[in-house]
Amino acid sequence: MSFELLSESKNNVLILSMSGRLDSINSTHAEANLLDQIENSTTAVVLDLEMLDYVASAGLRIVLMAAKRAKAQNKPFLLCALQPQIHHVFEISGFLKILSVYSSQTEAIAALNH
Repeated sequence: MSFELLSESKNNVLILSMSGRLDSINSTHAEANLLDQIENSTTAVVLDLEMLDYVASAGLRIVLMAAKRAKAQNKPFLLCALQPQIHHVFEISGFLKILSVYSSQTEAIAALNH
């Protein structure tokens, strides 16, 4: 399965949806695309991982880079809709302690509006 990154604007929030596998094979392209989307956005960013089936250490690094890029630009950066296996990887890597994670896009967007 390949990797895909889709973007849309919803309620003045940039929604970036990842699907497929985020691993070392596609990490260079994924990182460039993700960071470019964040760089060009003027709004908060929600990274929706509902359709992401697999994340390798290279993928974790990309998510961390994206969070740092957003923070450097004073843009809120939230994750949402992690599948159980992805949630587990984020948990054991310690990322759940440093990133804001919500169960759905709707929850993440609502959190930004409070």
